[in-house]
Amino acid sequence: MADESSMRKKLVGKALSIGIVLYTCIVCVLSLHRVDVNPRTDDAEVFANFIGIAHQVDGPIVKLYVRDNQLVHKGDLLMEIDDRPYRFALERARSEREALEG
Repeated sequence: MADESSMRKKLVGKALSIGIVLYTCIVCVLSLHRVDVNPRTDDAEVFANFIGIAHQVDGPIVKLYVRDNQLVHKGDLLMEIDDRPYRFALERARSEREALEG
């Protein structure tokens, strides 16, 4: 009887140990999956496709035709730059040319 009781206790102990190990493995796998699908951190950095835009002429932007994260295609109008300084420079150059020509 004592042998049967101690055998039963050993089997229950082994089953309990195996159950705890399996439960721990399942919890670890589920935790890793959740962290992989929905990562969280206090000091995160986001990497994205960031493309800088540089216009060919300087000047203040009068109107912006695009929004953040908008898909643009080749040839789309992105912004309008104030042309007053360039018109003034053109008028001045024409005036100087006319003065030189007489």
